[in-house]
Amino acid sequence: MYCNGKKVGFAVKREMTKTDVVFLRMMKYVSVGAGVVPNGETLYLRPKFERVTGSSDSEAFHMVNPDGSCGQELSIFLLRS
Repeated sequence: MYCNGKKVGFAVKREMTKTDVVFLRMMKYVSVGAGVVPNGETLYLRPKFERVTGSSDSEAFHMVNPDGSCGQELSIFLLRS
């Protein structure tokens, strides 16, 4: 895999299976939320993130609750070093 022109990590290309297609069709109508897919084995999390840019060297992503409750559930901070 390449990121910013440098080779980092690895990635594997594969063909979609029937199970993948069924799962993606079920998730098509989920805009935001978390839960269990009806097969009972797969958990999903599809959040809404708000992006905040502090400067050219920092930004943050805050996962917010769609129901209007206060506070964020998860925050990811990225700082250039």
